[in-house]
Amino acid sequence: MVREPRHHIDRSAREGGFTLTELLVVMGLMGLVLGAAYMFLNVANVINRSAQREASLARAVTTPMLTMERLLMQNSAIDDSTNGSAPSAYSLCVLTDQNGDDQLEQHTFTAVRAGNGAGYIDSVTYATAGGVRVGAARQSGHIGFDNANIRDLVALFRYYGADGVEITDYGAVASTAVYVVIQLRATVDGVTETHTDKVMFRNRER
Repeated sequence: MVREPRHHIDRSAREGGFTLTELLVVMGLMGLVLGAAYMFLNVANVINRSAQREASLARAVTTPMLTMERLLMQNSAIDDSTNGSAPSAYSLCVLTDQNGDDQLEQHTFTAVRAGNGAGYIDSVTYATAGGVRVGAARQSGHIGFDNANIRDLVALFRYYGADGVEITDYGAVASTAVYVVIQLRATVDGVTETHTDKVMFRNRER
């Protein structure tokens, strides 16, 4: 009887695992993958933080500044009548014909500090007839958040005459002011900044 020869199987080659070279290659590839993942995650975080800051700036600065600039620029009169509020460092009331219907609207912008310390820019709009308010407010609410004007004692409005001299007598603002400097102070992401804008009164009779 002839026996078939047994073949020797090198189990060490099949069960010995990866070689050192193979492990180094795998670790290197994993390092590249993890590094790329970290880089993309970091970029995403930076973009997210930037987007959040832009949104906070819009709520605190951009929206109220553009709204006030647009309406103050085209005002036909500063309203210091009994229906309006006298100009001050933190409040300004103007008349405009925003929608071109020959009926003036009264717009009041005011810096407010609530009892909980939160600061806002409030805007209230009324229709008028013959210089008198008509009906309920058309619009009323916050147009700016995180405001710090009152908290830091920074005037929201500073008024100037044709000679460029600041008007400190608020009773004379309605008749002599030709432009206003808005100093909007806000705290965004823990940083407090003052954003300034000069607004000329274009539609007022001299």
